[in-house]
Amino acid sequence: MVYHSVTEIFDDAQASRRQLKQRVENLSPVQAAYKKAPDAWSVIEILEHLGLVEQQLVKLFSNSLPAVAVGNGKTAQVQFAPFSMDSYLESTRDRKLKSPQSFVPAGGLPVSELLQRLRASRDELLALRPRCEAHDLSRIVFPHPVYGPINLYQWLTVVGSHEKRHLRQIETIMTSPGFPEA
Repeated sequence: MVYHSVTEIFDDAQASRRQLKQRVENLSPVQAAYKKAPDAWSVIEILEHLGLVEQQLVKLFSNSLPAVAVGNGKTAQVQFAPFSMDSYLESTRDRKLKSPQSFVPAGGLPVSELLQRLRASRDELLALRPRCEAHDLSRIVFPHPVYGPINLYQWLTVVGSHEKRHLRQIETIMTSPGFPEA
C-alpha cells in the first residue's frame, strides 16, 4: 500500500483495529486462552502484546512530535512524500519474529479488559493526530528492532501493519483443528 497522507495512515490503522475487535470481542474465555502449541501465544496474549506495543509507540510519538504552535488558527502546509512499507512487510511476512522482552505478554486478562486497554491507547494515539499532521515527520528517525532506522511516518504505519500481522495469527489460531467450539 502506498500512503499519500497522514489521514490514510490513521484510516488504515483504524480499519485494522475494527477488524481485530470484530474478530475477538465475542470469544469465550476458553477460546481466547487456547494455544495451538505450548510455545505459541493465545489470542489474549496477542491482544496484550498489541496493547503493550501501542502504548510504547504512543510514548515514542508523544515524546518525539513537536508541539503544535498556537497562533492565528492557520497551520503550515506540510509536504507529504508518498511511501510504501511493502518491502519491509514482505521481508518479514513468513518469518517468525521474536518480540522484545518488554512486549512479551504476561497473560491472564480477559478479552474485554484487553480491548478496553487497546481502546485507551488508540484514543491517545488519535489525540496526537494534529501534531502528526502539522509537522514533517520524515526527518524524525528511530530504530525498529527488525526494519532498522525508520521515520515517524513509517512508525505510524507500523501500528496498523503490526495489528494486521497479529490478526492473521489470530485467524490461524481460530481455524486450527483443536480450537474450542465455545
